[in-house]
Amino acid sequence: MGGNEMRKHALRRYVICRIKDIELIHLNLILSELRENKFTPENLMGHKSDDFARSMQIVGLGWFATLVDQSRDGLNIFDVWRQLFPKHLDKIDQVWKEIEPAWNIIRTHRDKVAFHADKPSVYFKAMFDTAQNMDSIVKALDGFLALSSFFSKIEGDELPEFNEVTKEMIKEIGEQLGCEINPEWFRKLLLPSKEEAA
Repeated sequence: MGGNEMRKHALRRYVICRIKDIELIHLNLILSELRENKFTPENLMGHKSDDFARSMQIVGLGWFATLVDQSRDGLNIFDVWRQLFPKHLDKIDQVWKEIEPAWNIIRTHRDKVAFHADKPSVYFKAMFDTAQNMDSIVKALDGFLALSSFFSKIEGDELPEFNEVTKEMIKEIGEQLGCEINPEWFRKLLLPSKEEAA
């Protein structure tokens, strides 16, 4: 695969990374509102904001792990960032160094609690390990979100072909699926709101 094709492939992967990243931002914004007791969803269980916050935290950490996962089939946003933003390797490596000490706990949390619940002893051990290491996990997540926000702000300058590759990709996918993907819907999906970009 030539250099141009490799970059195009990385840009296509970046589209999915951006979608999952925006979903992670959404989850964290909802979690923040719940923690600040700004709303409680109406429910028959009598659950309060902190009960909902606990559930959102479980899901959000699972999303985070999926974005960062460097296994063979993982999304591996760090690998994509390294390919597309080589001028910022120091920033990327610094954030990974902040995540790395907590990575096995975050991944285990996703695998045993968030997305693939396990038998009780494994499930609750993973929850306990997450709770015991929450300070380092929150620090890792904050660093990650700051870096992803930085890249979303500079992608217009450093990835000038991103929009063109995205349009080409959604056209191809639409043809493969036998449907038409609305480019405006897709554009909105990839562009964070002012609140998210802040």
